[in-house]
Amino acid sequence: MQLVILKSQCQNNFMMNGDKINKEYWKNIKPEKILSGTVFPGKELTQYLKPGDKILDVGCGTGKVSEYLFKKGYSVTGIDINIKALKKGEKINKNISYKRADITNKIPFGSGAFDSIVVPYVLTSIISKEKQKIATKEIRRVLKKGGHIWLCDATYSPDYKKRYEIAKKIIGEDNLAFSYNKSNKIERVLRHYKEADFDVLFAGLSKIYRSKISFNSPHSGMNIKSLKIIYKK
Repeated sequence: MQLVILKSQCQNNFMMNGDKINKEYWKNIKPEKILSGTVFPGKELTQYLKPGDKILDVGCGTGKVSEYLFKKGYSVTGIDINIKALKKGEKINKNISYKRADITNKIPFGSGAFDSIVVPYVLTSIISKEKQKIATKEIRRVLKKGGHIWLCDATYSPDYKKRYEIAKKIIGEDNLAFSYNKSNKIERVLRHYKEADFDVLFAGLSKIYRSKISFNSPHSGMNIKSLKIIYKK
């Protein structure tokens, strides 16, 4: 059933641009359904920070991670493409700066503007290699020299094996999977990375921390294996 739907959608160019599909999904999803705050940076990052440090929260949603970092004494800016989510975050805490920005384009900050950048489960929604390069280039650009990038994102997960197989028949790439809505229609495309993929995207930076985590997806109920990595510029 799923494969029949996929073929039909592909013929209508629905699957020809996973990045566009994902962008529309995250722009229009109700703020309360955004799963920001699934994981938070811990001592592995905060040991390198000092009070007042400027932190950029990429893909902040309604600001759960931003709020967490603000309460620890940091100056936090959150960016997202979902305007309603940003407005909700602003209502919760006006001391956090929330801005609409898309990291697959140039983001509105000067080079070296931040002491640290947190990127929780953002790259999983960036499908094309071209957009990945733009996003990670922008993240690196706005990070000061000596600053840290805290990354947490999905990696190859055996529970998704059948979904990888379906997506490969349609798109022709490994480690991609489709997320379906209750009507069994594609709502977005997922990319699950290898650690080497992250190292390539952040080549030239020092990897000073890595750890594995896993949790059950609230969407699919399947286990997602992930990596937390810190890169130093």
